[in-house]
Amino acid sequence: MVATLALLGVVIFLPAYLLPSLLGVAVLGLSPVLLQFYRRRSAGSQKGTRGAAAYGVHGLSRTKATIEAYNSVENPDVPELVDYILQQATLQQASDIHLVPYRDFVLVRYRIDGILTDVAQLGPGLRDLATNRLKVMAQVVSFVHDRPQDGRIDLRVAERDVDLRVAFMPTLHGERIVMRILDRSELAFGLVSLGFTEEQLAVFSDLIFRPQGMVILNGPAGSGKTTTIYAVLKAIL
Repeated sequence: MVATLALLGVVIFLPAYLLPSLLGVAVLGLSPVLLQFYRRRSAGSQKGTRGAAAYGVHGLSRTKATIEAYNSVENPDVPELVDYILQQATLQQASDIHLVPYRDFVLVRYRIDGILTDVAQLGPGLRDLATNRLKVMAQVVSFVHDRPQDGRIDLRVAERDVDLRVAFMPTLHGERIVMRILDRSELAFGLVSLGFTEEQLAVFSDLIFRPQGMVILNGPAGSGKTTTIYAVLKAIL
């Protein structure tokens, strides 16, 4: 309505400016369409770049060399570095990723088959950059460094959906980061698939379906605690 009145005013009082006014109105009318097109194109470009950062499984020696090569780069691609660390941990069947800060470096460790293995060392210049990148991905407060924080990352690795539970803990030389890797395809088991005998399954089912009380699961890393918890939740929900 306002644009129509403005055009009528131009036609009556300033006819010489009619053509530029029409062009201006046309640009304003098309701006939402152009903006939506640009956003879709930008999202598609980012998606393509993300998909290109896909890796095959590497041995620990090659993983170490690749990660530590970023220490000598003047302007390292931190998102690519963090993506590589997460993807290799998942591809190598690690259950946990640890980033442990020391005074002169950050130690990257994978827990594979229950054994915590030193993988690589990040230089002090990459410590804060990698930490902030993980905070952004985990959707926690990036400027908080003096208290623990917990977050979650959704990751796509080799056509698999993976969840990472991320914990940030302040220490003397920076924030220690522990990530637990959960493959969604491995969390779809029911109680019957957990290996219980019929008698054990009957007792366990009776316990979890009681309206009150507590069931405590303990065991070493990789023993199936999380898988059992997800199976229980799937059964009762």
